[in-house]
Amino acid sequence: MQSPPSTSDAIDRAIAHVVRDWTERYELTAAESFILSASAHGWARRDIVAARQVSHKTIKVQVSSLLLKVSEDLLSDAVVRVLHEAIEVAAKTNP
Repeated sequence: MQSPPSTSDAIDRAIAHVVRDWTERYELTAAESFILSASAHGWARRDIVAARQVSHKTIKVQVSSLLLKVSEDLLSDAVVRVLHEAIEVAAKTNP
């Protein structure tokens, strides 16, 4: 018998699902999707800069574009929305 997925695995899959949905719904670029996913996983902006190997200014421009598309003023607000949706997805798929 297979053991149930851990909570973090279920949430990780749910976050990925929500980010894919948002990418289609809001026509996010790959960079914007990466920033959203990484932020939802708790990455600091400096870690995103290092992972993307771009400047802080580039990330700032990409975050601004992302926020405009999803109608939020702060990245943290967009992340909260993603996490709320991810919890709902995880609850439906892992009752």
